[in-house]
Amino acid sequence: MTALTAMRTFFRFGWRGLLASALIATATGAEPTHKLGDPEALAAIMAGEYVVIGRHPESDETYQGRIVLAQNGKGFDVTRTIAGHVVKGTASFETTAGSDHIPVLRMRFVEEGKELEGTYQWKSDLENYFRLTGYIYALKEPTESPGLEALFPAEPLKPRED
Repeated sequence: MTALTAMRTFFRFGWRGLLASALIATATGAEPTHKLGDPEALAAIMAGEYVVIGRHPESDETYQGRIVLAQNGKGFDVTRTIAGHVVKGTASFETTAGSDHIPVLRMRFVEEGKELEGTYQWKSDLENYFRLTGYIYALKEPTESPGLEALFPAEPLKPRED
């Protein structure tokens, strides 16, 4: 990213846009594999409260709730609140297996005695907040129909106090 591009990005989108642009430029460089960039910096700007809409694994039952990603170094402590039920877990940045090495966020938690894992990809929205989408599946047994989740940042959904 050139200095002029960085200045334009900062003045147009603020520091979140500049940091997101730098991370994207790092992750999509000219090298054949993707790189994660600085996980601690990414965790700092991704941390926050999200509205979650999902479908349980092995089910057609849908749900909604809140997920809080609290930064803990290069990852997160996770609090999932679905239908009033609170579950704690962790999340960390990893890359996928195979030659692509695509950066993902892996969330691990235990719900109703089952160890579950979610694998999420992210993009930034028009206001430079992150949106995450992913699959949820059991860790110790085969999953024929994984769960689905979409996480939307709660911050831009709150009423403005102008």
